Amino acid sequence: MIEKLHASRRTPLDANYGSCESTYVELLVYLDDESSLVTESLGIKPSYSQNKGELIENSRGTTRKAKTTYWSLSSEGKVLSKDVRHHLKWLLDQLVDKDFALAKLQRHQGVSMTVNCNWCSSGSGGPTLWPEQMSILAKLNLECTFDIHCSE
Repeated sequence: MIEKLHASRRTPLDANYGSCESTYVELLVYLDDESSLVTESLGIKPSYSQNKGELIENSRGTTRKAKTTYWSLSSEGKVLSKDVRHHLKWLLDQLVDKDFALAKLQRHQGVSMTVNCNWCSSGSGGPTLWPEQMSILAKLNLECTFDIHCSE
């Protein structure tokens, strides 16, 4: 049955997605507590995390004080595809059996989270999500945002 449903879709999976220059997705968790709370709750090492007040050095060597605490799990550099669905699959695979831990974090005071899809367009067209992935995002109570850039 699932194969028949996939056959009816207009946009098959394509690692060389023609209208995409680059893409990645990330789970972003913002919180008032230390970022280690997310690591301990999910049992997943972040791609990046920072705590409010920490001294952070950017790529230019400038140091600043972090204004927020956040924790990030990113597919950047881990998935070699220009199809955002491959990146989203990778992220959702990391969250398998984490629904209870995510729900507990979401009830924690001062926590907000989103799945952010970064998309750099190389032409006409945009990213596609499949219903199965949207269903999992809904089950995990995760919103999905898009940060879209157009190359010149």
